[in-house]
Amino acid sequence: MKKFLTVRHFVDQNALRTYGHDGPLKPGQEDLISVTAKKVIAEINSSRVRAVKILYTTKTRRIKETANFIAMAIQDSVSVVFQHDIRLEVMDQGNLVLPSSYQDGEWFDPLDIAWDAICDEAYLNDNIFYQFGDSLNGKYPILATAFSRLGESLGSSLINKYSLIYDLAQGKFTKDDELLVIVAQSDLPLLIMELQALERMSSITSANLPYKSWEVYKSGLQEKMYDKNADGIGNFDIPMGYVGVFDLAGFTQSGLDITVRDAGYLLAQKITQH
Repeated sequence: MKKFLTVRHFVDQNALRTYGHDGPLKPGQEDLISVTAKKVIAEINSSRVRAVKILYTTKTRRIKETANFIAMAIQDSVSVVFQHDIRLEVMDQGNLVLPSSYQDGEWFDPLDIAWDAICDEAYLNDNIFYQFGDSLNGKYPILATAFSRLGESLGSSLINKYSLIYDLAQGKFTKDDELLVIVAQSDLPLLIMELQALERMSSITSANLPYKSWEVYKSGLQEKMYDKNADGIGNFDIPMGYVGVFDLAGFTQSGLDITVRDAGYLLAQKITQH
């Protein structure tokens, strides 16, 4: 099993009025781009590969622009190819109803409430198909007028992530002389870290996997699993531009890859019944 890299996208603009949830990158990030590229090049050199395959989604500006910056920064060291994967699309957060006074750069409080609600509903109230932004008939009153269209559920998002991680464990994306670099949100490397913490636990099943992962996350264990001194602007758990290095050989040895695959299948079955 070969290692692969994940790169969290660079810092994007908070411009909900102009771009909704799909803002472009902020200008002036040359230092962060350079630091990130040096880390990727170091892995290229140590792996002695001839090409880098950048796995990303073309449908999210901040991810696509980050992928392009990385490609430009490393193209003198190695050949670069791109591959779009729909499973890397960010979780749909619906359509917002912004107040007339809202200006780009301001924070929209209902987004905080919506994120708290979707985590609470999914993992505390066993409602993993709760849709982002749903007021649940007044349970979350601030959300009632904040969304003109509801977003995705965590269950739906996990179906994509589990499928992608299974394929990564199977080594499906690269040839022997290629290094895989995945440009993504922070949720993918965090989920992989959580799974790595769970892979030797016999109590893990396809049914309880999402909840056990959440327990790892909430325990603070993720703070021990990434480089706290990583360059980049902090945001939640992993800094923007953070480079994670992973090898999922343990997943295939322990059978966790099958558990992950089946967890996705189980969620897909449940969503049709929901």
